[in-house]
Amino acid sequence: MVNQSGMRLLVSALQHKGSDYRAMVDRVRGECPRLEDVVFIGTDSWTQARRARRARRPPPAGRAAGDALARRPDQHPVH
Repeated sequence: MVNQSGMRLLVSALQHKGSDYRAMVDRVRGECPRLEDVVFIGTDSWTQARRARRARRPPPAGRAAGDALARRPDQHPVH
């Protein structure tokens, strides 16, 4: 499924209801050559990803334009 999707980044919880997601990813990662990075929520990789995201935020003018589009969906470029 990962290879078919072309996914390059996977964000995942570490575990849920007894399932160890890190172990699952480790088992299949070698079979997913396009998968460049895995970020596990609550780990150092998660903290680094969040910091990187904040560093790439648009300037306030860009956010204002995005907010305006969100309020007027009929003006969205897709329309």
